[in-house]
Amino acid sequence: MVNNIPTSEKIKKYVDAIFKENEKLDLTAADRKDFLRYHVADALAIAELISTKPGHMVVDIGSGQGIPGVVVAIELPKVNVTLIESAKKKAEFLSHVVELLDLKNVEVINARVEDFCRNEGKAHFDIALARGVGKLSILVEYALPLLKIGGIFLPQKGRTVNEELIKAKRALEILGGDVEMLKWYRISNRLLCIPVIRKMKETPSRYPRRPGIPSKRPIE
Repeated sequence: MVNNIPTSEKIKKYVDAIFKENEKLDLTAADRKDFLRYHVADALAIAELISTKPGHMVVDIGSGQGIPGVVVAIELPKVNVTLIESAKKKAEFLSHVVELLDLKNVEVINARVEDFCRNEGKAHFDIALARGVGKLSILVEYALPLLKIGGIFLPQKGRTVNEELIKAKRALEILGGDVEMLKWYRISNRLLCIPVIRKMKETPSRYPRRPGIPSKRPIE
């Protein structure tokens, strides 16, 4: 998988925008070199893994500064990417990036993922992404209700992935997910993992629970 610092013009402009607004919005603790080396390279790794068809619907849960969703949208212009971000200022930053880079394939949603799913996003997406948002036992309650049956959830995790999967076993059973494989890869000296989680059956209608409940009371 990708382990080089990318140089595409759109990614450069995106990173420029991050560091122009970083002091005001606290978008990243990394310096520019490390942001490219670790964060952008990690997003490129997920873009490489995604098997897409034109028009596929991808959702990035808790997009923050746009990793991995913005980079995926740049690399895969024929897929549609929805960035969900609950913090208003970060959502406004993402909208600015979309306009700056003329990303016609991106929509920014300023909402809690639980509300978005209940109001319009349920069973709407082919692929769900999440990076740095929470433990798998929480994330699967955010992601699986958003997916169509047969869709895949690709959370980006580290060395603790097996422990998280054990704790998420009950949630996966209830919500209709099945772990197909673990995709291990390295970004510089970091060993990382993407569990490929397939939605095998419909998620019960009571999920996701009200905003804040999945994180306070994970299904374990």
